[in-house]
Amino acid sequence: MIVKMKSQRGYILLAVISMLTITSMLAAIAVSNAKLEAKIGRTSLDSAKVRAGIDTAIARAIFLLGEKDGTIADGRAFIFELDDMSYKVRLIDDRGLVGLNSADGELLAKAIKRFAPFDTDTKPLTDAILDWRDADSDPRPLGAEVRAYANQNLPPPANRPFVHIAELGRVVGIDRKIFAAISPLFSISTTRPSPDPQFAPLVILELLDLSPSELSRIIDNRQSGQMLDPQGIQELDSSPETNTAEQQTSTIIYHAFVEVSTNTAVRRAERLQIRLQPVTGQYDLYARQVINYDSSEYLFAENIEQ
Repeated sequence: MIVKMKSQRGYILLAVISMLTITSMLAAIAVSNAKLEAKIGRTSLDSAKVRAGIDTAIARAIFLLGEKDGTIADGRAFIFELDDMSYKVRLIDDRGLVGLNSADGELLAKAIKRFAPFDTDTKPLTDAILDWRDADSDPRPLGAEVRAYANQNLPPPANRPFVHIAELGRVVGIDRKIFAAISPLFSISTTRPSPDPQFAPLVILELLDLSPSELSRIIDNRQSGQMLDPQGIQELDSSPETNTAEQQTSTIIYHAFVEVSTNTAVRRAERLQIRLQPVTGQYDLYARQVINYDSSEYLFAENIEQ
């Protein structure tokens, strides 16, 4: 009888210990879940902050265009901190980029060769880009038309001008790595056959047929803050005959590369297009695209070899 009672007490003790163990485990899981939910909540909040921070960075960069220690639309970095966040904005006047629809094959080839991976065969890519944007269906010697795309199970080329920079990634031979390397150099909105040296980032100046003295003069002017038109806004003629409504409502296009990060290491980067009404100061944002953080840093270096 005594042995039986001891056995029952042992079972009860084991049951109590098991219950305590389970309770402890459930409590630990609850605490872990609470911490996880709190962390997710903080991350979500920080993610929302950096998304909103992109707009904050653009607004400040536009407001300080051409101001001392402000923004210059030639690709140089405008860096500032606000509250617990860090911001970096690079604005580039549309006239300073390579026209994807207007540059000739030689300039396209220079841009690809300069920034694509070192083993990239430039000529086929250049011909394929030209074939994409022309109206005919006849391929260039190393280009690509319908058959070349069909052989790779790809949609056919558009045979029209590019309407979005993302279409460059649909051209035969341009994989993700090449696209990421060269796409920041191009604009689909500029109609210039060659970038305007006044607004071109320094790395694009290297692609242009400039003499050493011309390149030095441009660089010296920029370093001394003496750009002819640092805002990228052409001054209106004050005479009544030329100060037309069309001039007053002209739109300036900028390309922005924006990076925002918090003190908790949550960060975001976007490329987007800005259309600014210079007279009113109003602007709109277009073609927003999330990019890799720091992906444009090497493209828009502050110094080049002379």
